[in-house]
Amino acid sequence: MAQGEKNIHAGHRERLKKRFLNGGLDGFEAHNVLELLLFFGVPQQDTNILAHRLIQRFSSLSKVLEAPYSELLEVPGMGPHTVTLLKFIPSLSRYYLKDRSSSKAMESGYEEIGSFLVRQYAGIENECVMGVFFDNGFHLQGCKVLHVGSVNSASFTLRCIADEVIMRKSSVVIIAHNHPHGLPLPSPDDLETTRRIEHFLSSCGIELAEHYIIAEHKFCGIVHARSLPAGQTAVREISWDTV
Repeated sequence: MAQGEKNIHAGHRERLKKRFLNGGLDGFEAHNVLELLLFFGVPQQDTNILAHRLIQRFSSLSKVLEAPYSELLEVPGMGPHTVTLLKFIPSLSRYYLKDRSSSKAMESGYEEIGSFLVRQYAGIENECVMGVFFDNGFHLQGCKVLHVGSVNSASFTLRCIADEVIMRKSSVVIIAHNHPHGLPLPSPDDLETTRRIEHFLSSCGIELAEHYIIAEHKFCGIVHARSLPAGQTAVREISWDTV
């Protein structure tokens, strides 16, 4: 790269960084956000071109960050280091949100916890089961992936929950699983699994507060749905603008 071209790119990078530091990401287009992020993974290239290329391939910033590693690597200009940077962002976001909540009492609001869980599942492409654990004051003790695979599979056992409850001395548990390519609606197997977990925890003096199903930006609570009049739905959808 010629010296003059280097200076042009350096000046542009500094202006974009300064814009972010002065006003956050308000007013940034998706390609600008991605371009800024790519500064830290691609020190020499024009990241504006690469950002546009990624958005064109995957259609949105969120889909770029959630794209499989192998597909990102197919995009010209993307190498293993840069792809790893992009894949790191959804996991970092989940870690940050979990850490921010860990020292506070989480209110027992159905929608608040559902929104929290939607964010925990952001970027997770495979079906998995999470447990959220609380003490008797409903203070969050932790949120952990208990099992990779279906909540109804034979390999997901009550022992997965029991070990965490015993270690944390939890009083309240919330279970969640995702439907990566479907709707957040419970199957007959989901309902039976919920009853089985409830019975087990109740026998130990532990409350199963909810069993959430997550599907992209939507969630549904099986326990909450039982209390609703006929015709009402427990499905909710959140906006990422509320993060």
